[in-house]
Amino acid sequence: MNCRTFRLLTATLALAAALIGQPLFAQGSQAIVFVCEHGAAKSVIAAAYFNKLAAERGLRERAIYRGASPQAELSVATLKGLREDGLVLPIEKPSSISQSDVSAATHIFAIGCALPSHASSSGKADNWTDVPEVSDGYAGSRDAIKRHVEALIDRIQTPEMPADYQQVLTTLGRQGDFRDGVLKVNIPRSDLSVTVAGVRTPTPFGFGGWLAISKGAGGMNVMMGDLVLTQDEVNPVMSALLEGGLDVTALHNHFFWEEPRIFYMHVHGHGTAADLAAHVKPALALIGRPPAAPAAAPAAALATTPLDTAALARIVGAQGEQNGAVYKITLGRPDLTLTEMGAPINARMGLNTWAAFVGTNANAAIAGDVAMLAKEVTPVLKALRGNGLDVVAIHHHMTETSPAIFFLHYWGTGPADKLATAFKAAVDELGKK
Repeated sequence: MNCRTFRLLTATLALAAALIGQPLFAQGSQAIVFVCEHGAAKSVIAAAYFNKLAAERGLRERAIYRGASPQAELSVATLKGLREDGLVLPIEKPSSISQSDVSAATHIFAIGCALPSHASSSGKADNWTDVPEVSDGYAGSRDAIKRHVEALIDRIQTPEMPADYQQVLTTLGRQGDFRDGVLKVNIPRSDLSVTVAGVRTPTPFGFGGWLAISKGAGGMNVMMGDLVLTQDEVNPVMSALLEGGLDVTALHNHFFWEEPRIFYMHVHGHGTAADLAAHVKPALALIGRPPAAPAAAPAAALATTPLDTAALARIVGAQGEQNGAVYKITLGRPDLTLTEMGAPINARMGLNTWAAFVGTNANAAIAGDVAMLAKEVTPVLKALRGNGLDVVAIHHHMTETSPAIFFLHYWGTGPADKLATAFKAAVDELGKK
């Protein structure tokens, strides 16, 4: 294919895309904007490699390319290089970075050019000044851009914890982590020894309480949580939460026949991170005895279990995580878009469906949670009961969300593959059109 034919094909694809009029980003994605002088070469390479790596690592962020002084067509050398690298060829012609691009962007990167004032003053801009021109050699420019893009992807995957969230952990004296824009504070009940119907159940099986905080609009933070309590702790903890100005949105059981009796209290609040920590701390002080931070296990030391976890993952269609003797599979609801005060309510904030397995292939126990729309409740109930699992609670975890989400807890024992099949039957009822 000669250069003229290649450019004609590119222009034809661009016209087709314009006629189709499909949106640049999927709903819920976040925009990274790369800008070079002409919007035809370096920014195009950066966007192509970013989108490839982001998709491979399961990130929702996607990138676009723009120019400070855009030329009419994309660089032929850039398109040829991307094609030889096996990347998806871009089809959008170079264009200027607009105010709407700036508003939608989470990050803006200038690659060897000066940004217009509305972009440079946005507080989102950074500069890559060490990238050679494509005209001096595609490979040298591409390699420098790839190094920057790979570092950016790593930073997005493991973001630095905001200072106010680090202070929350300090105030509460708890362990936690920050991912997907959410601070997750761990409140495990490792002080308890729990059996369910005579089955010994370790803490990760369903006795790990938590709080999650996410930043919303106007400096407001949203806090949600699920506290694991004994019978004697329920009312003192509830009073402490209410006195602190927090909401108790649900109180229920997750199991039948457990010893000691365990109840689950859902917590909700708005405010600054510091205020939320101060308001919830008196309640947490009433829960058992704060466990000491566990010693870090060697990286190569993996938990072992008699369960065939690979088989369970194949049945469910998703990989899980091993935590001691417990194998847990967690599924988000990417088909649902929920926000509160501008804060995304995602899987990390509690919008998820999960199954925890413990035991052996022949004699296992399962417990879990299913997040459902109203129309999904009855089909899920039928799927679980039809497959021999017990339903132990149906309730809300959140108030004032739209659409309303219902949560169902279940429990059962039997061969592990039969339990996984029952869980899969319920999952298959979710997200149907």
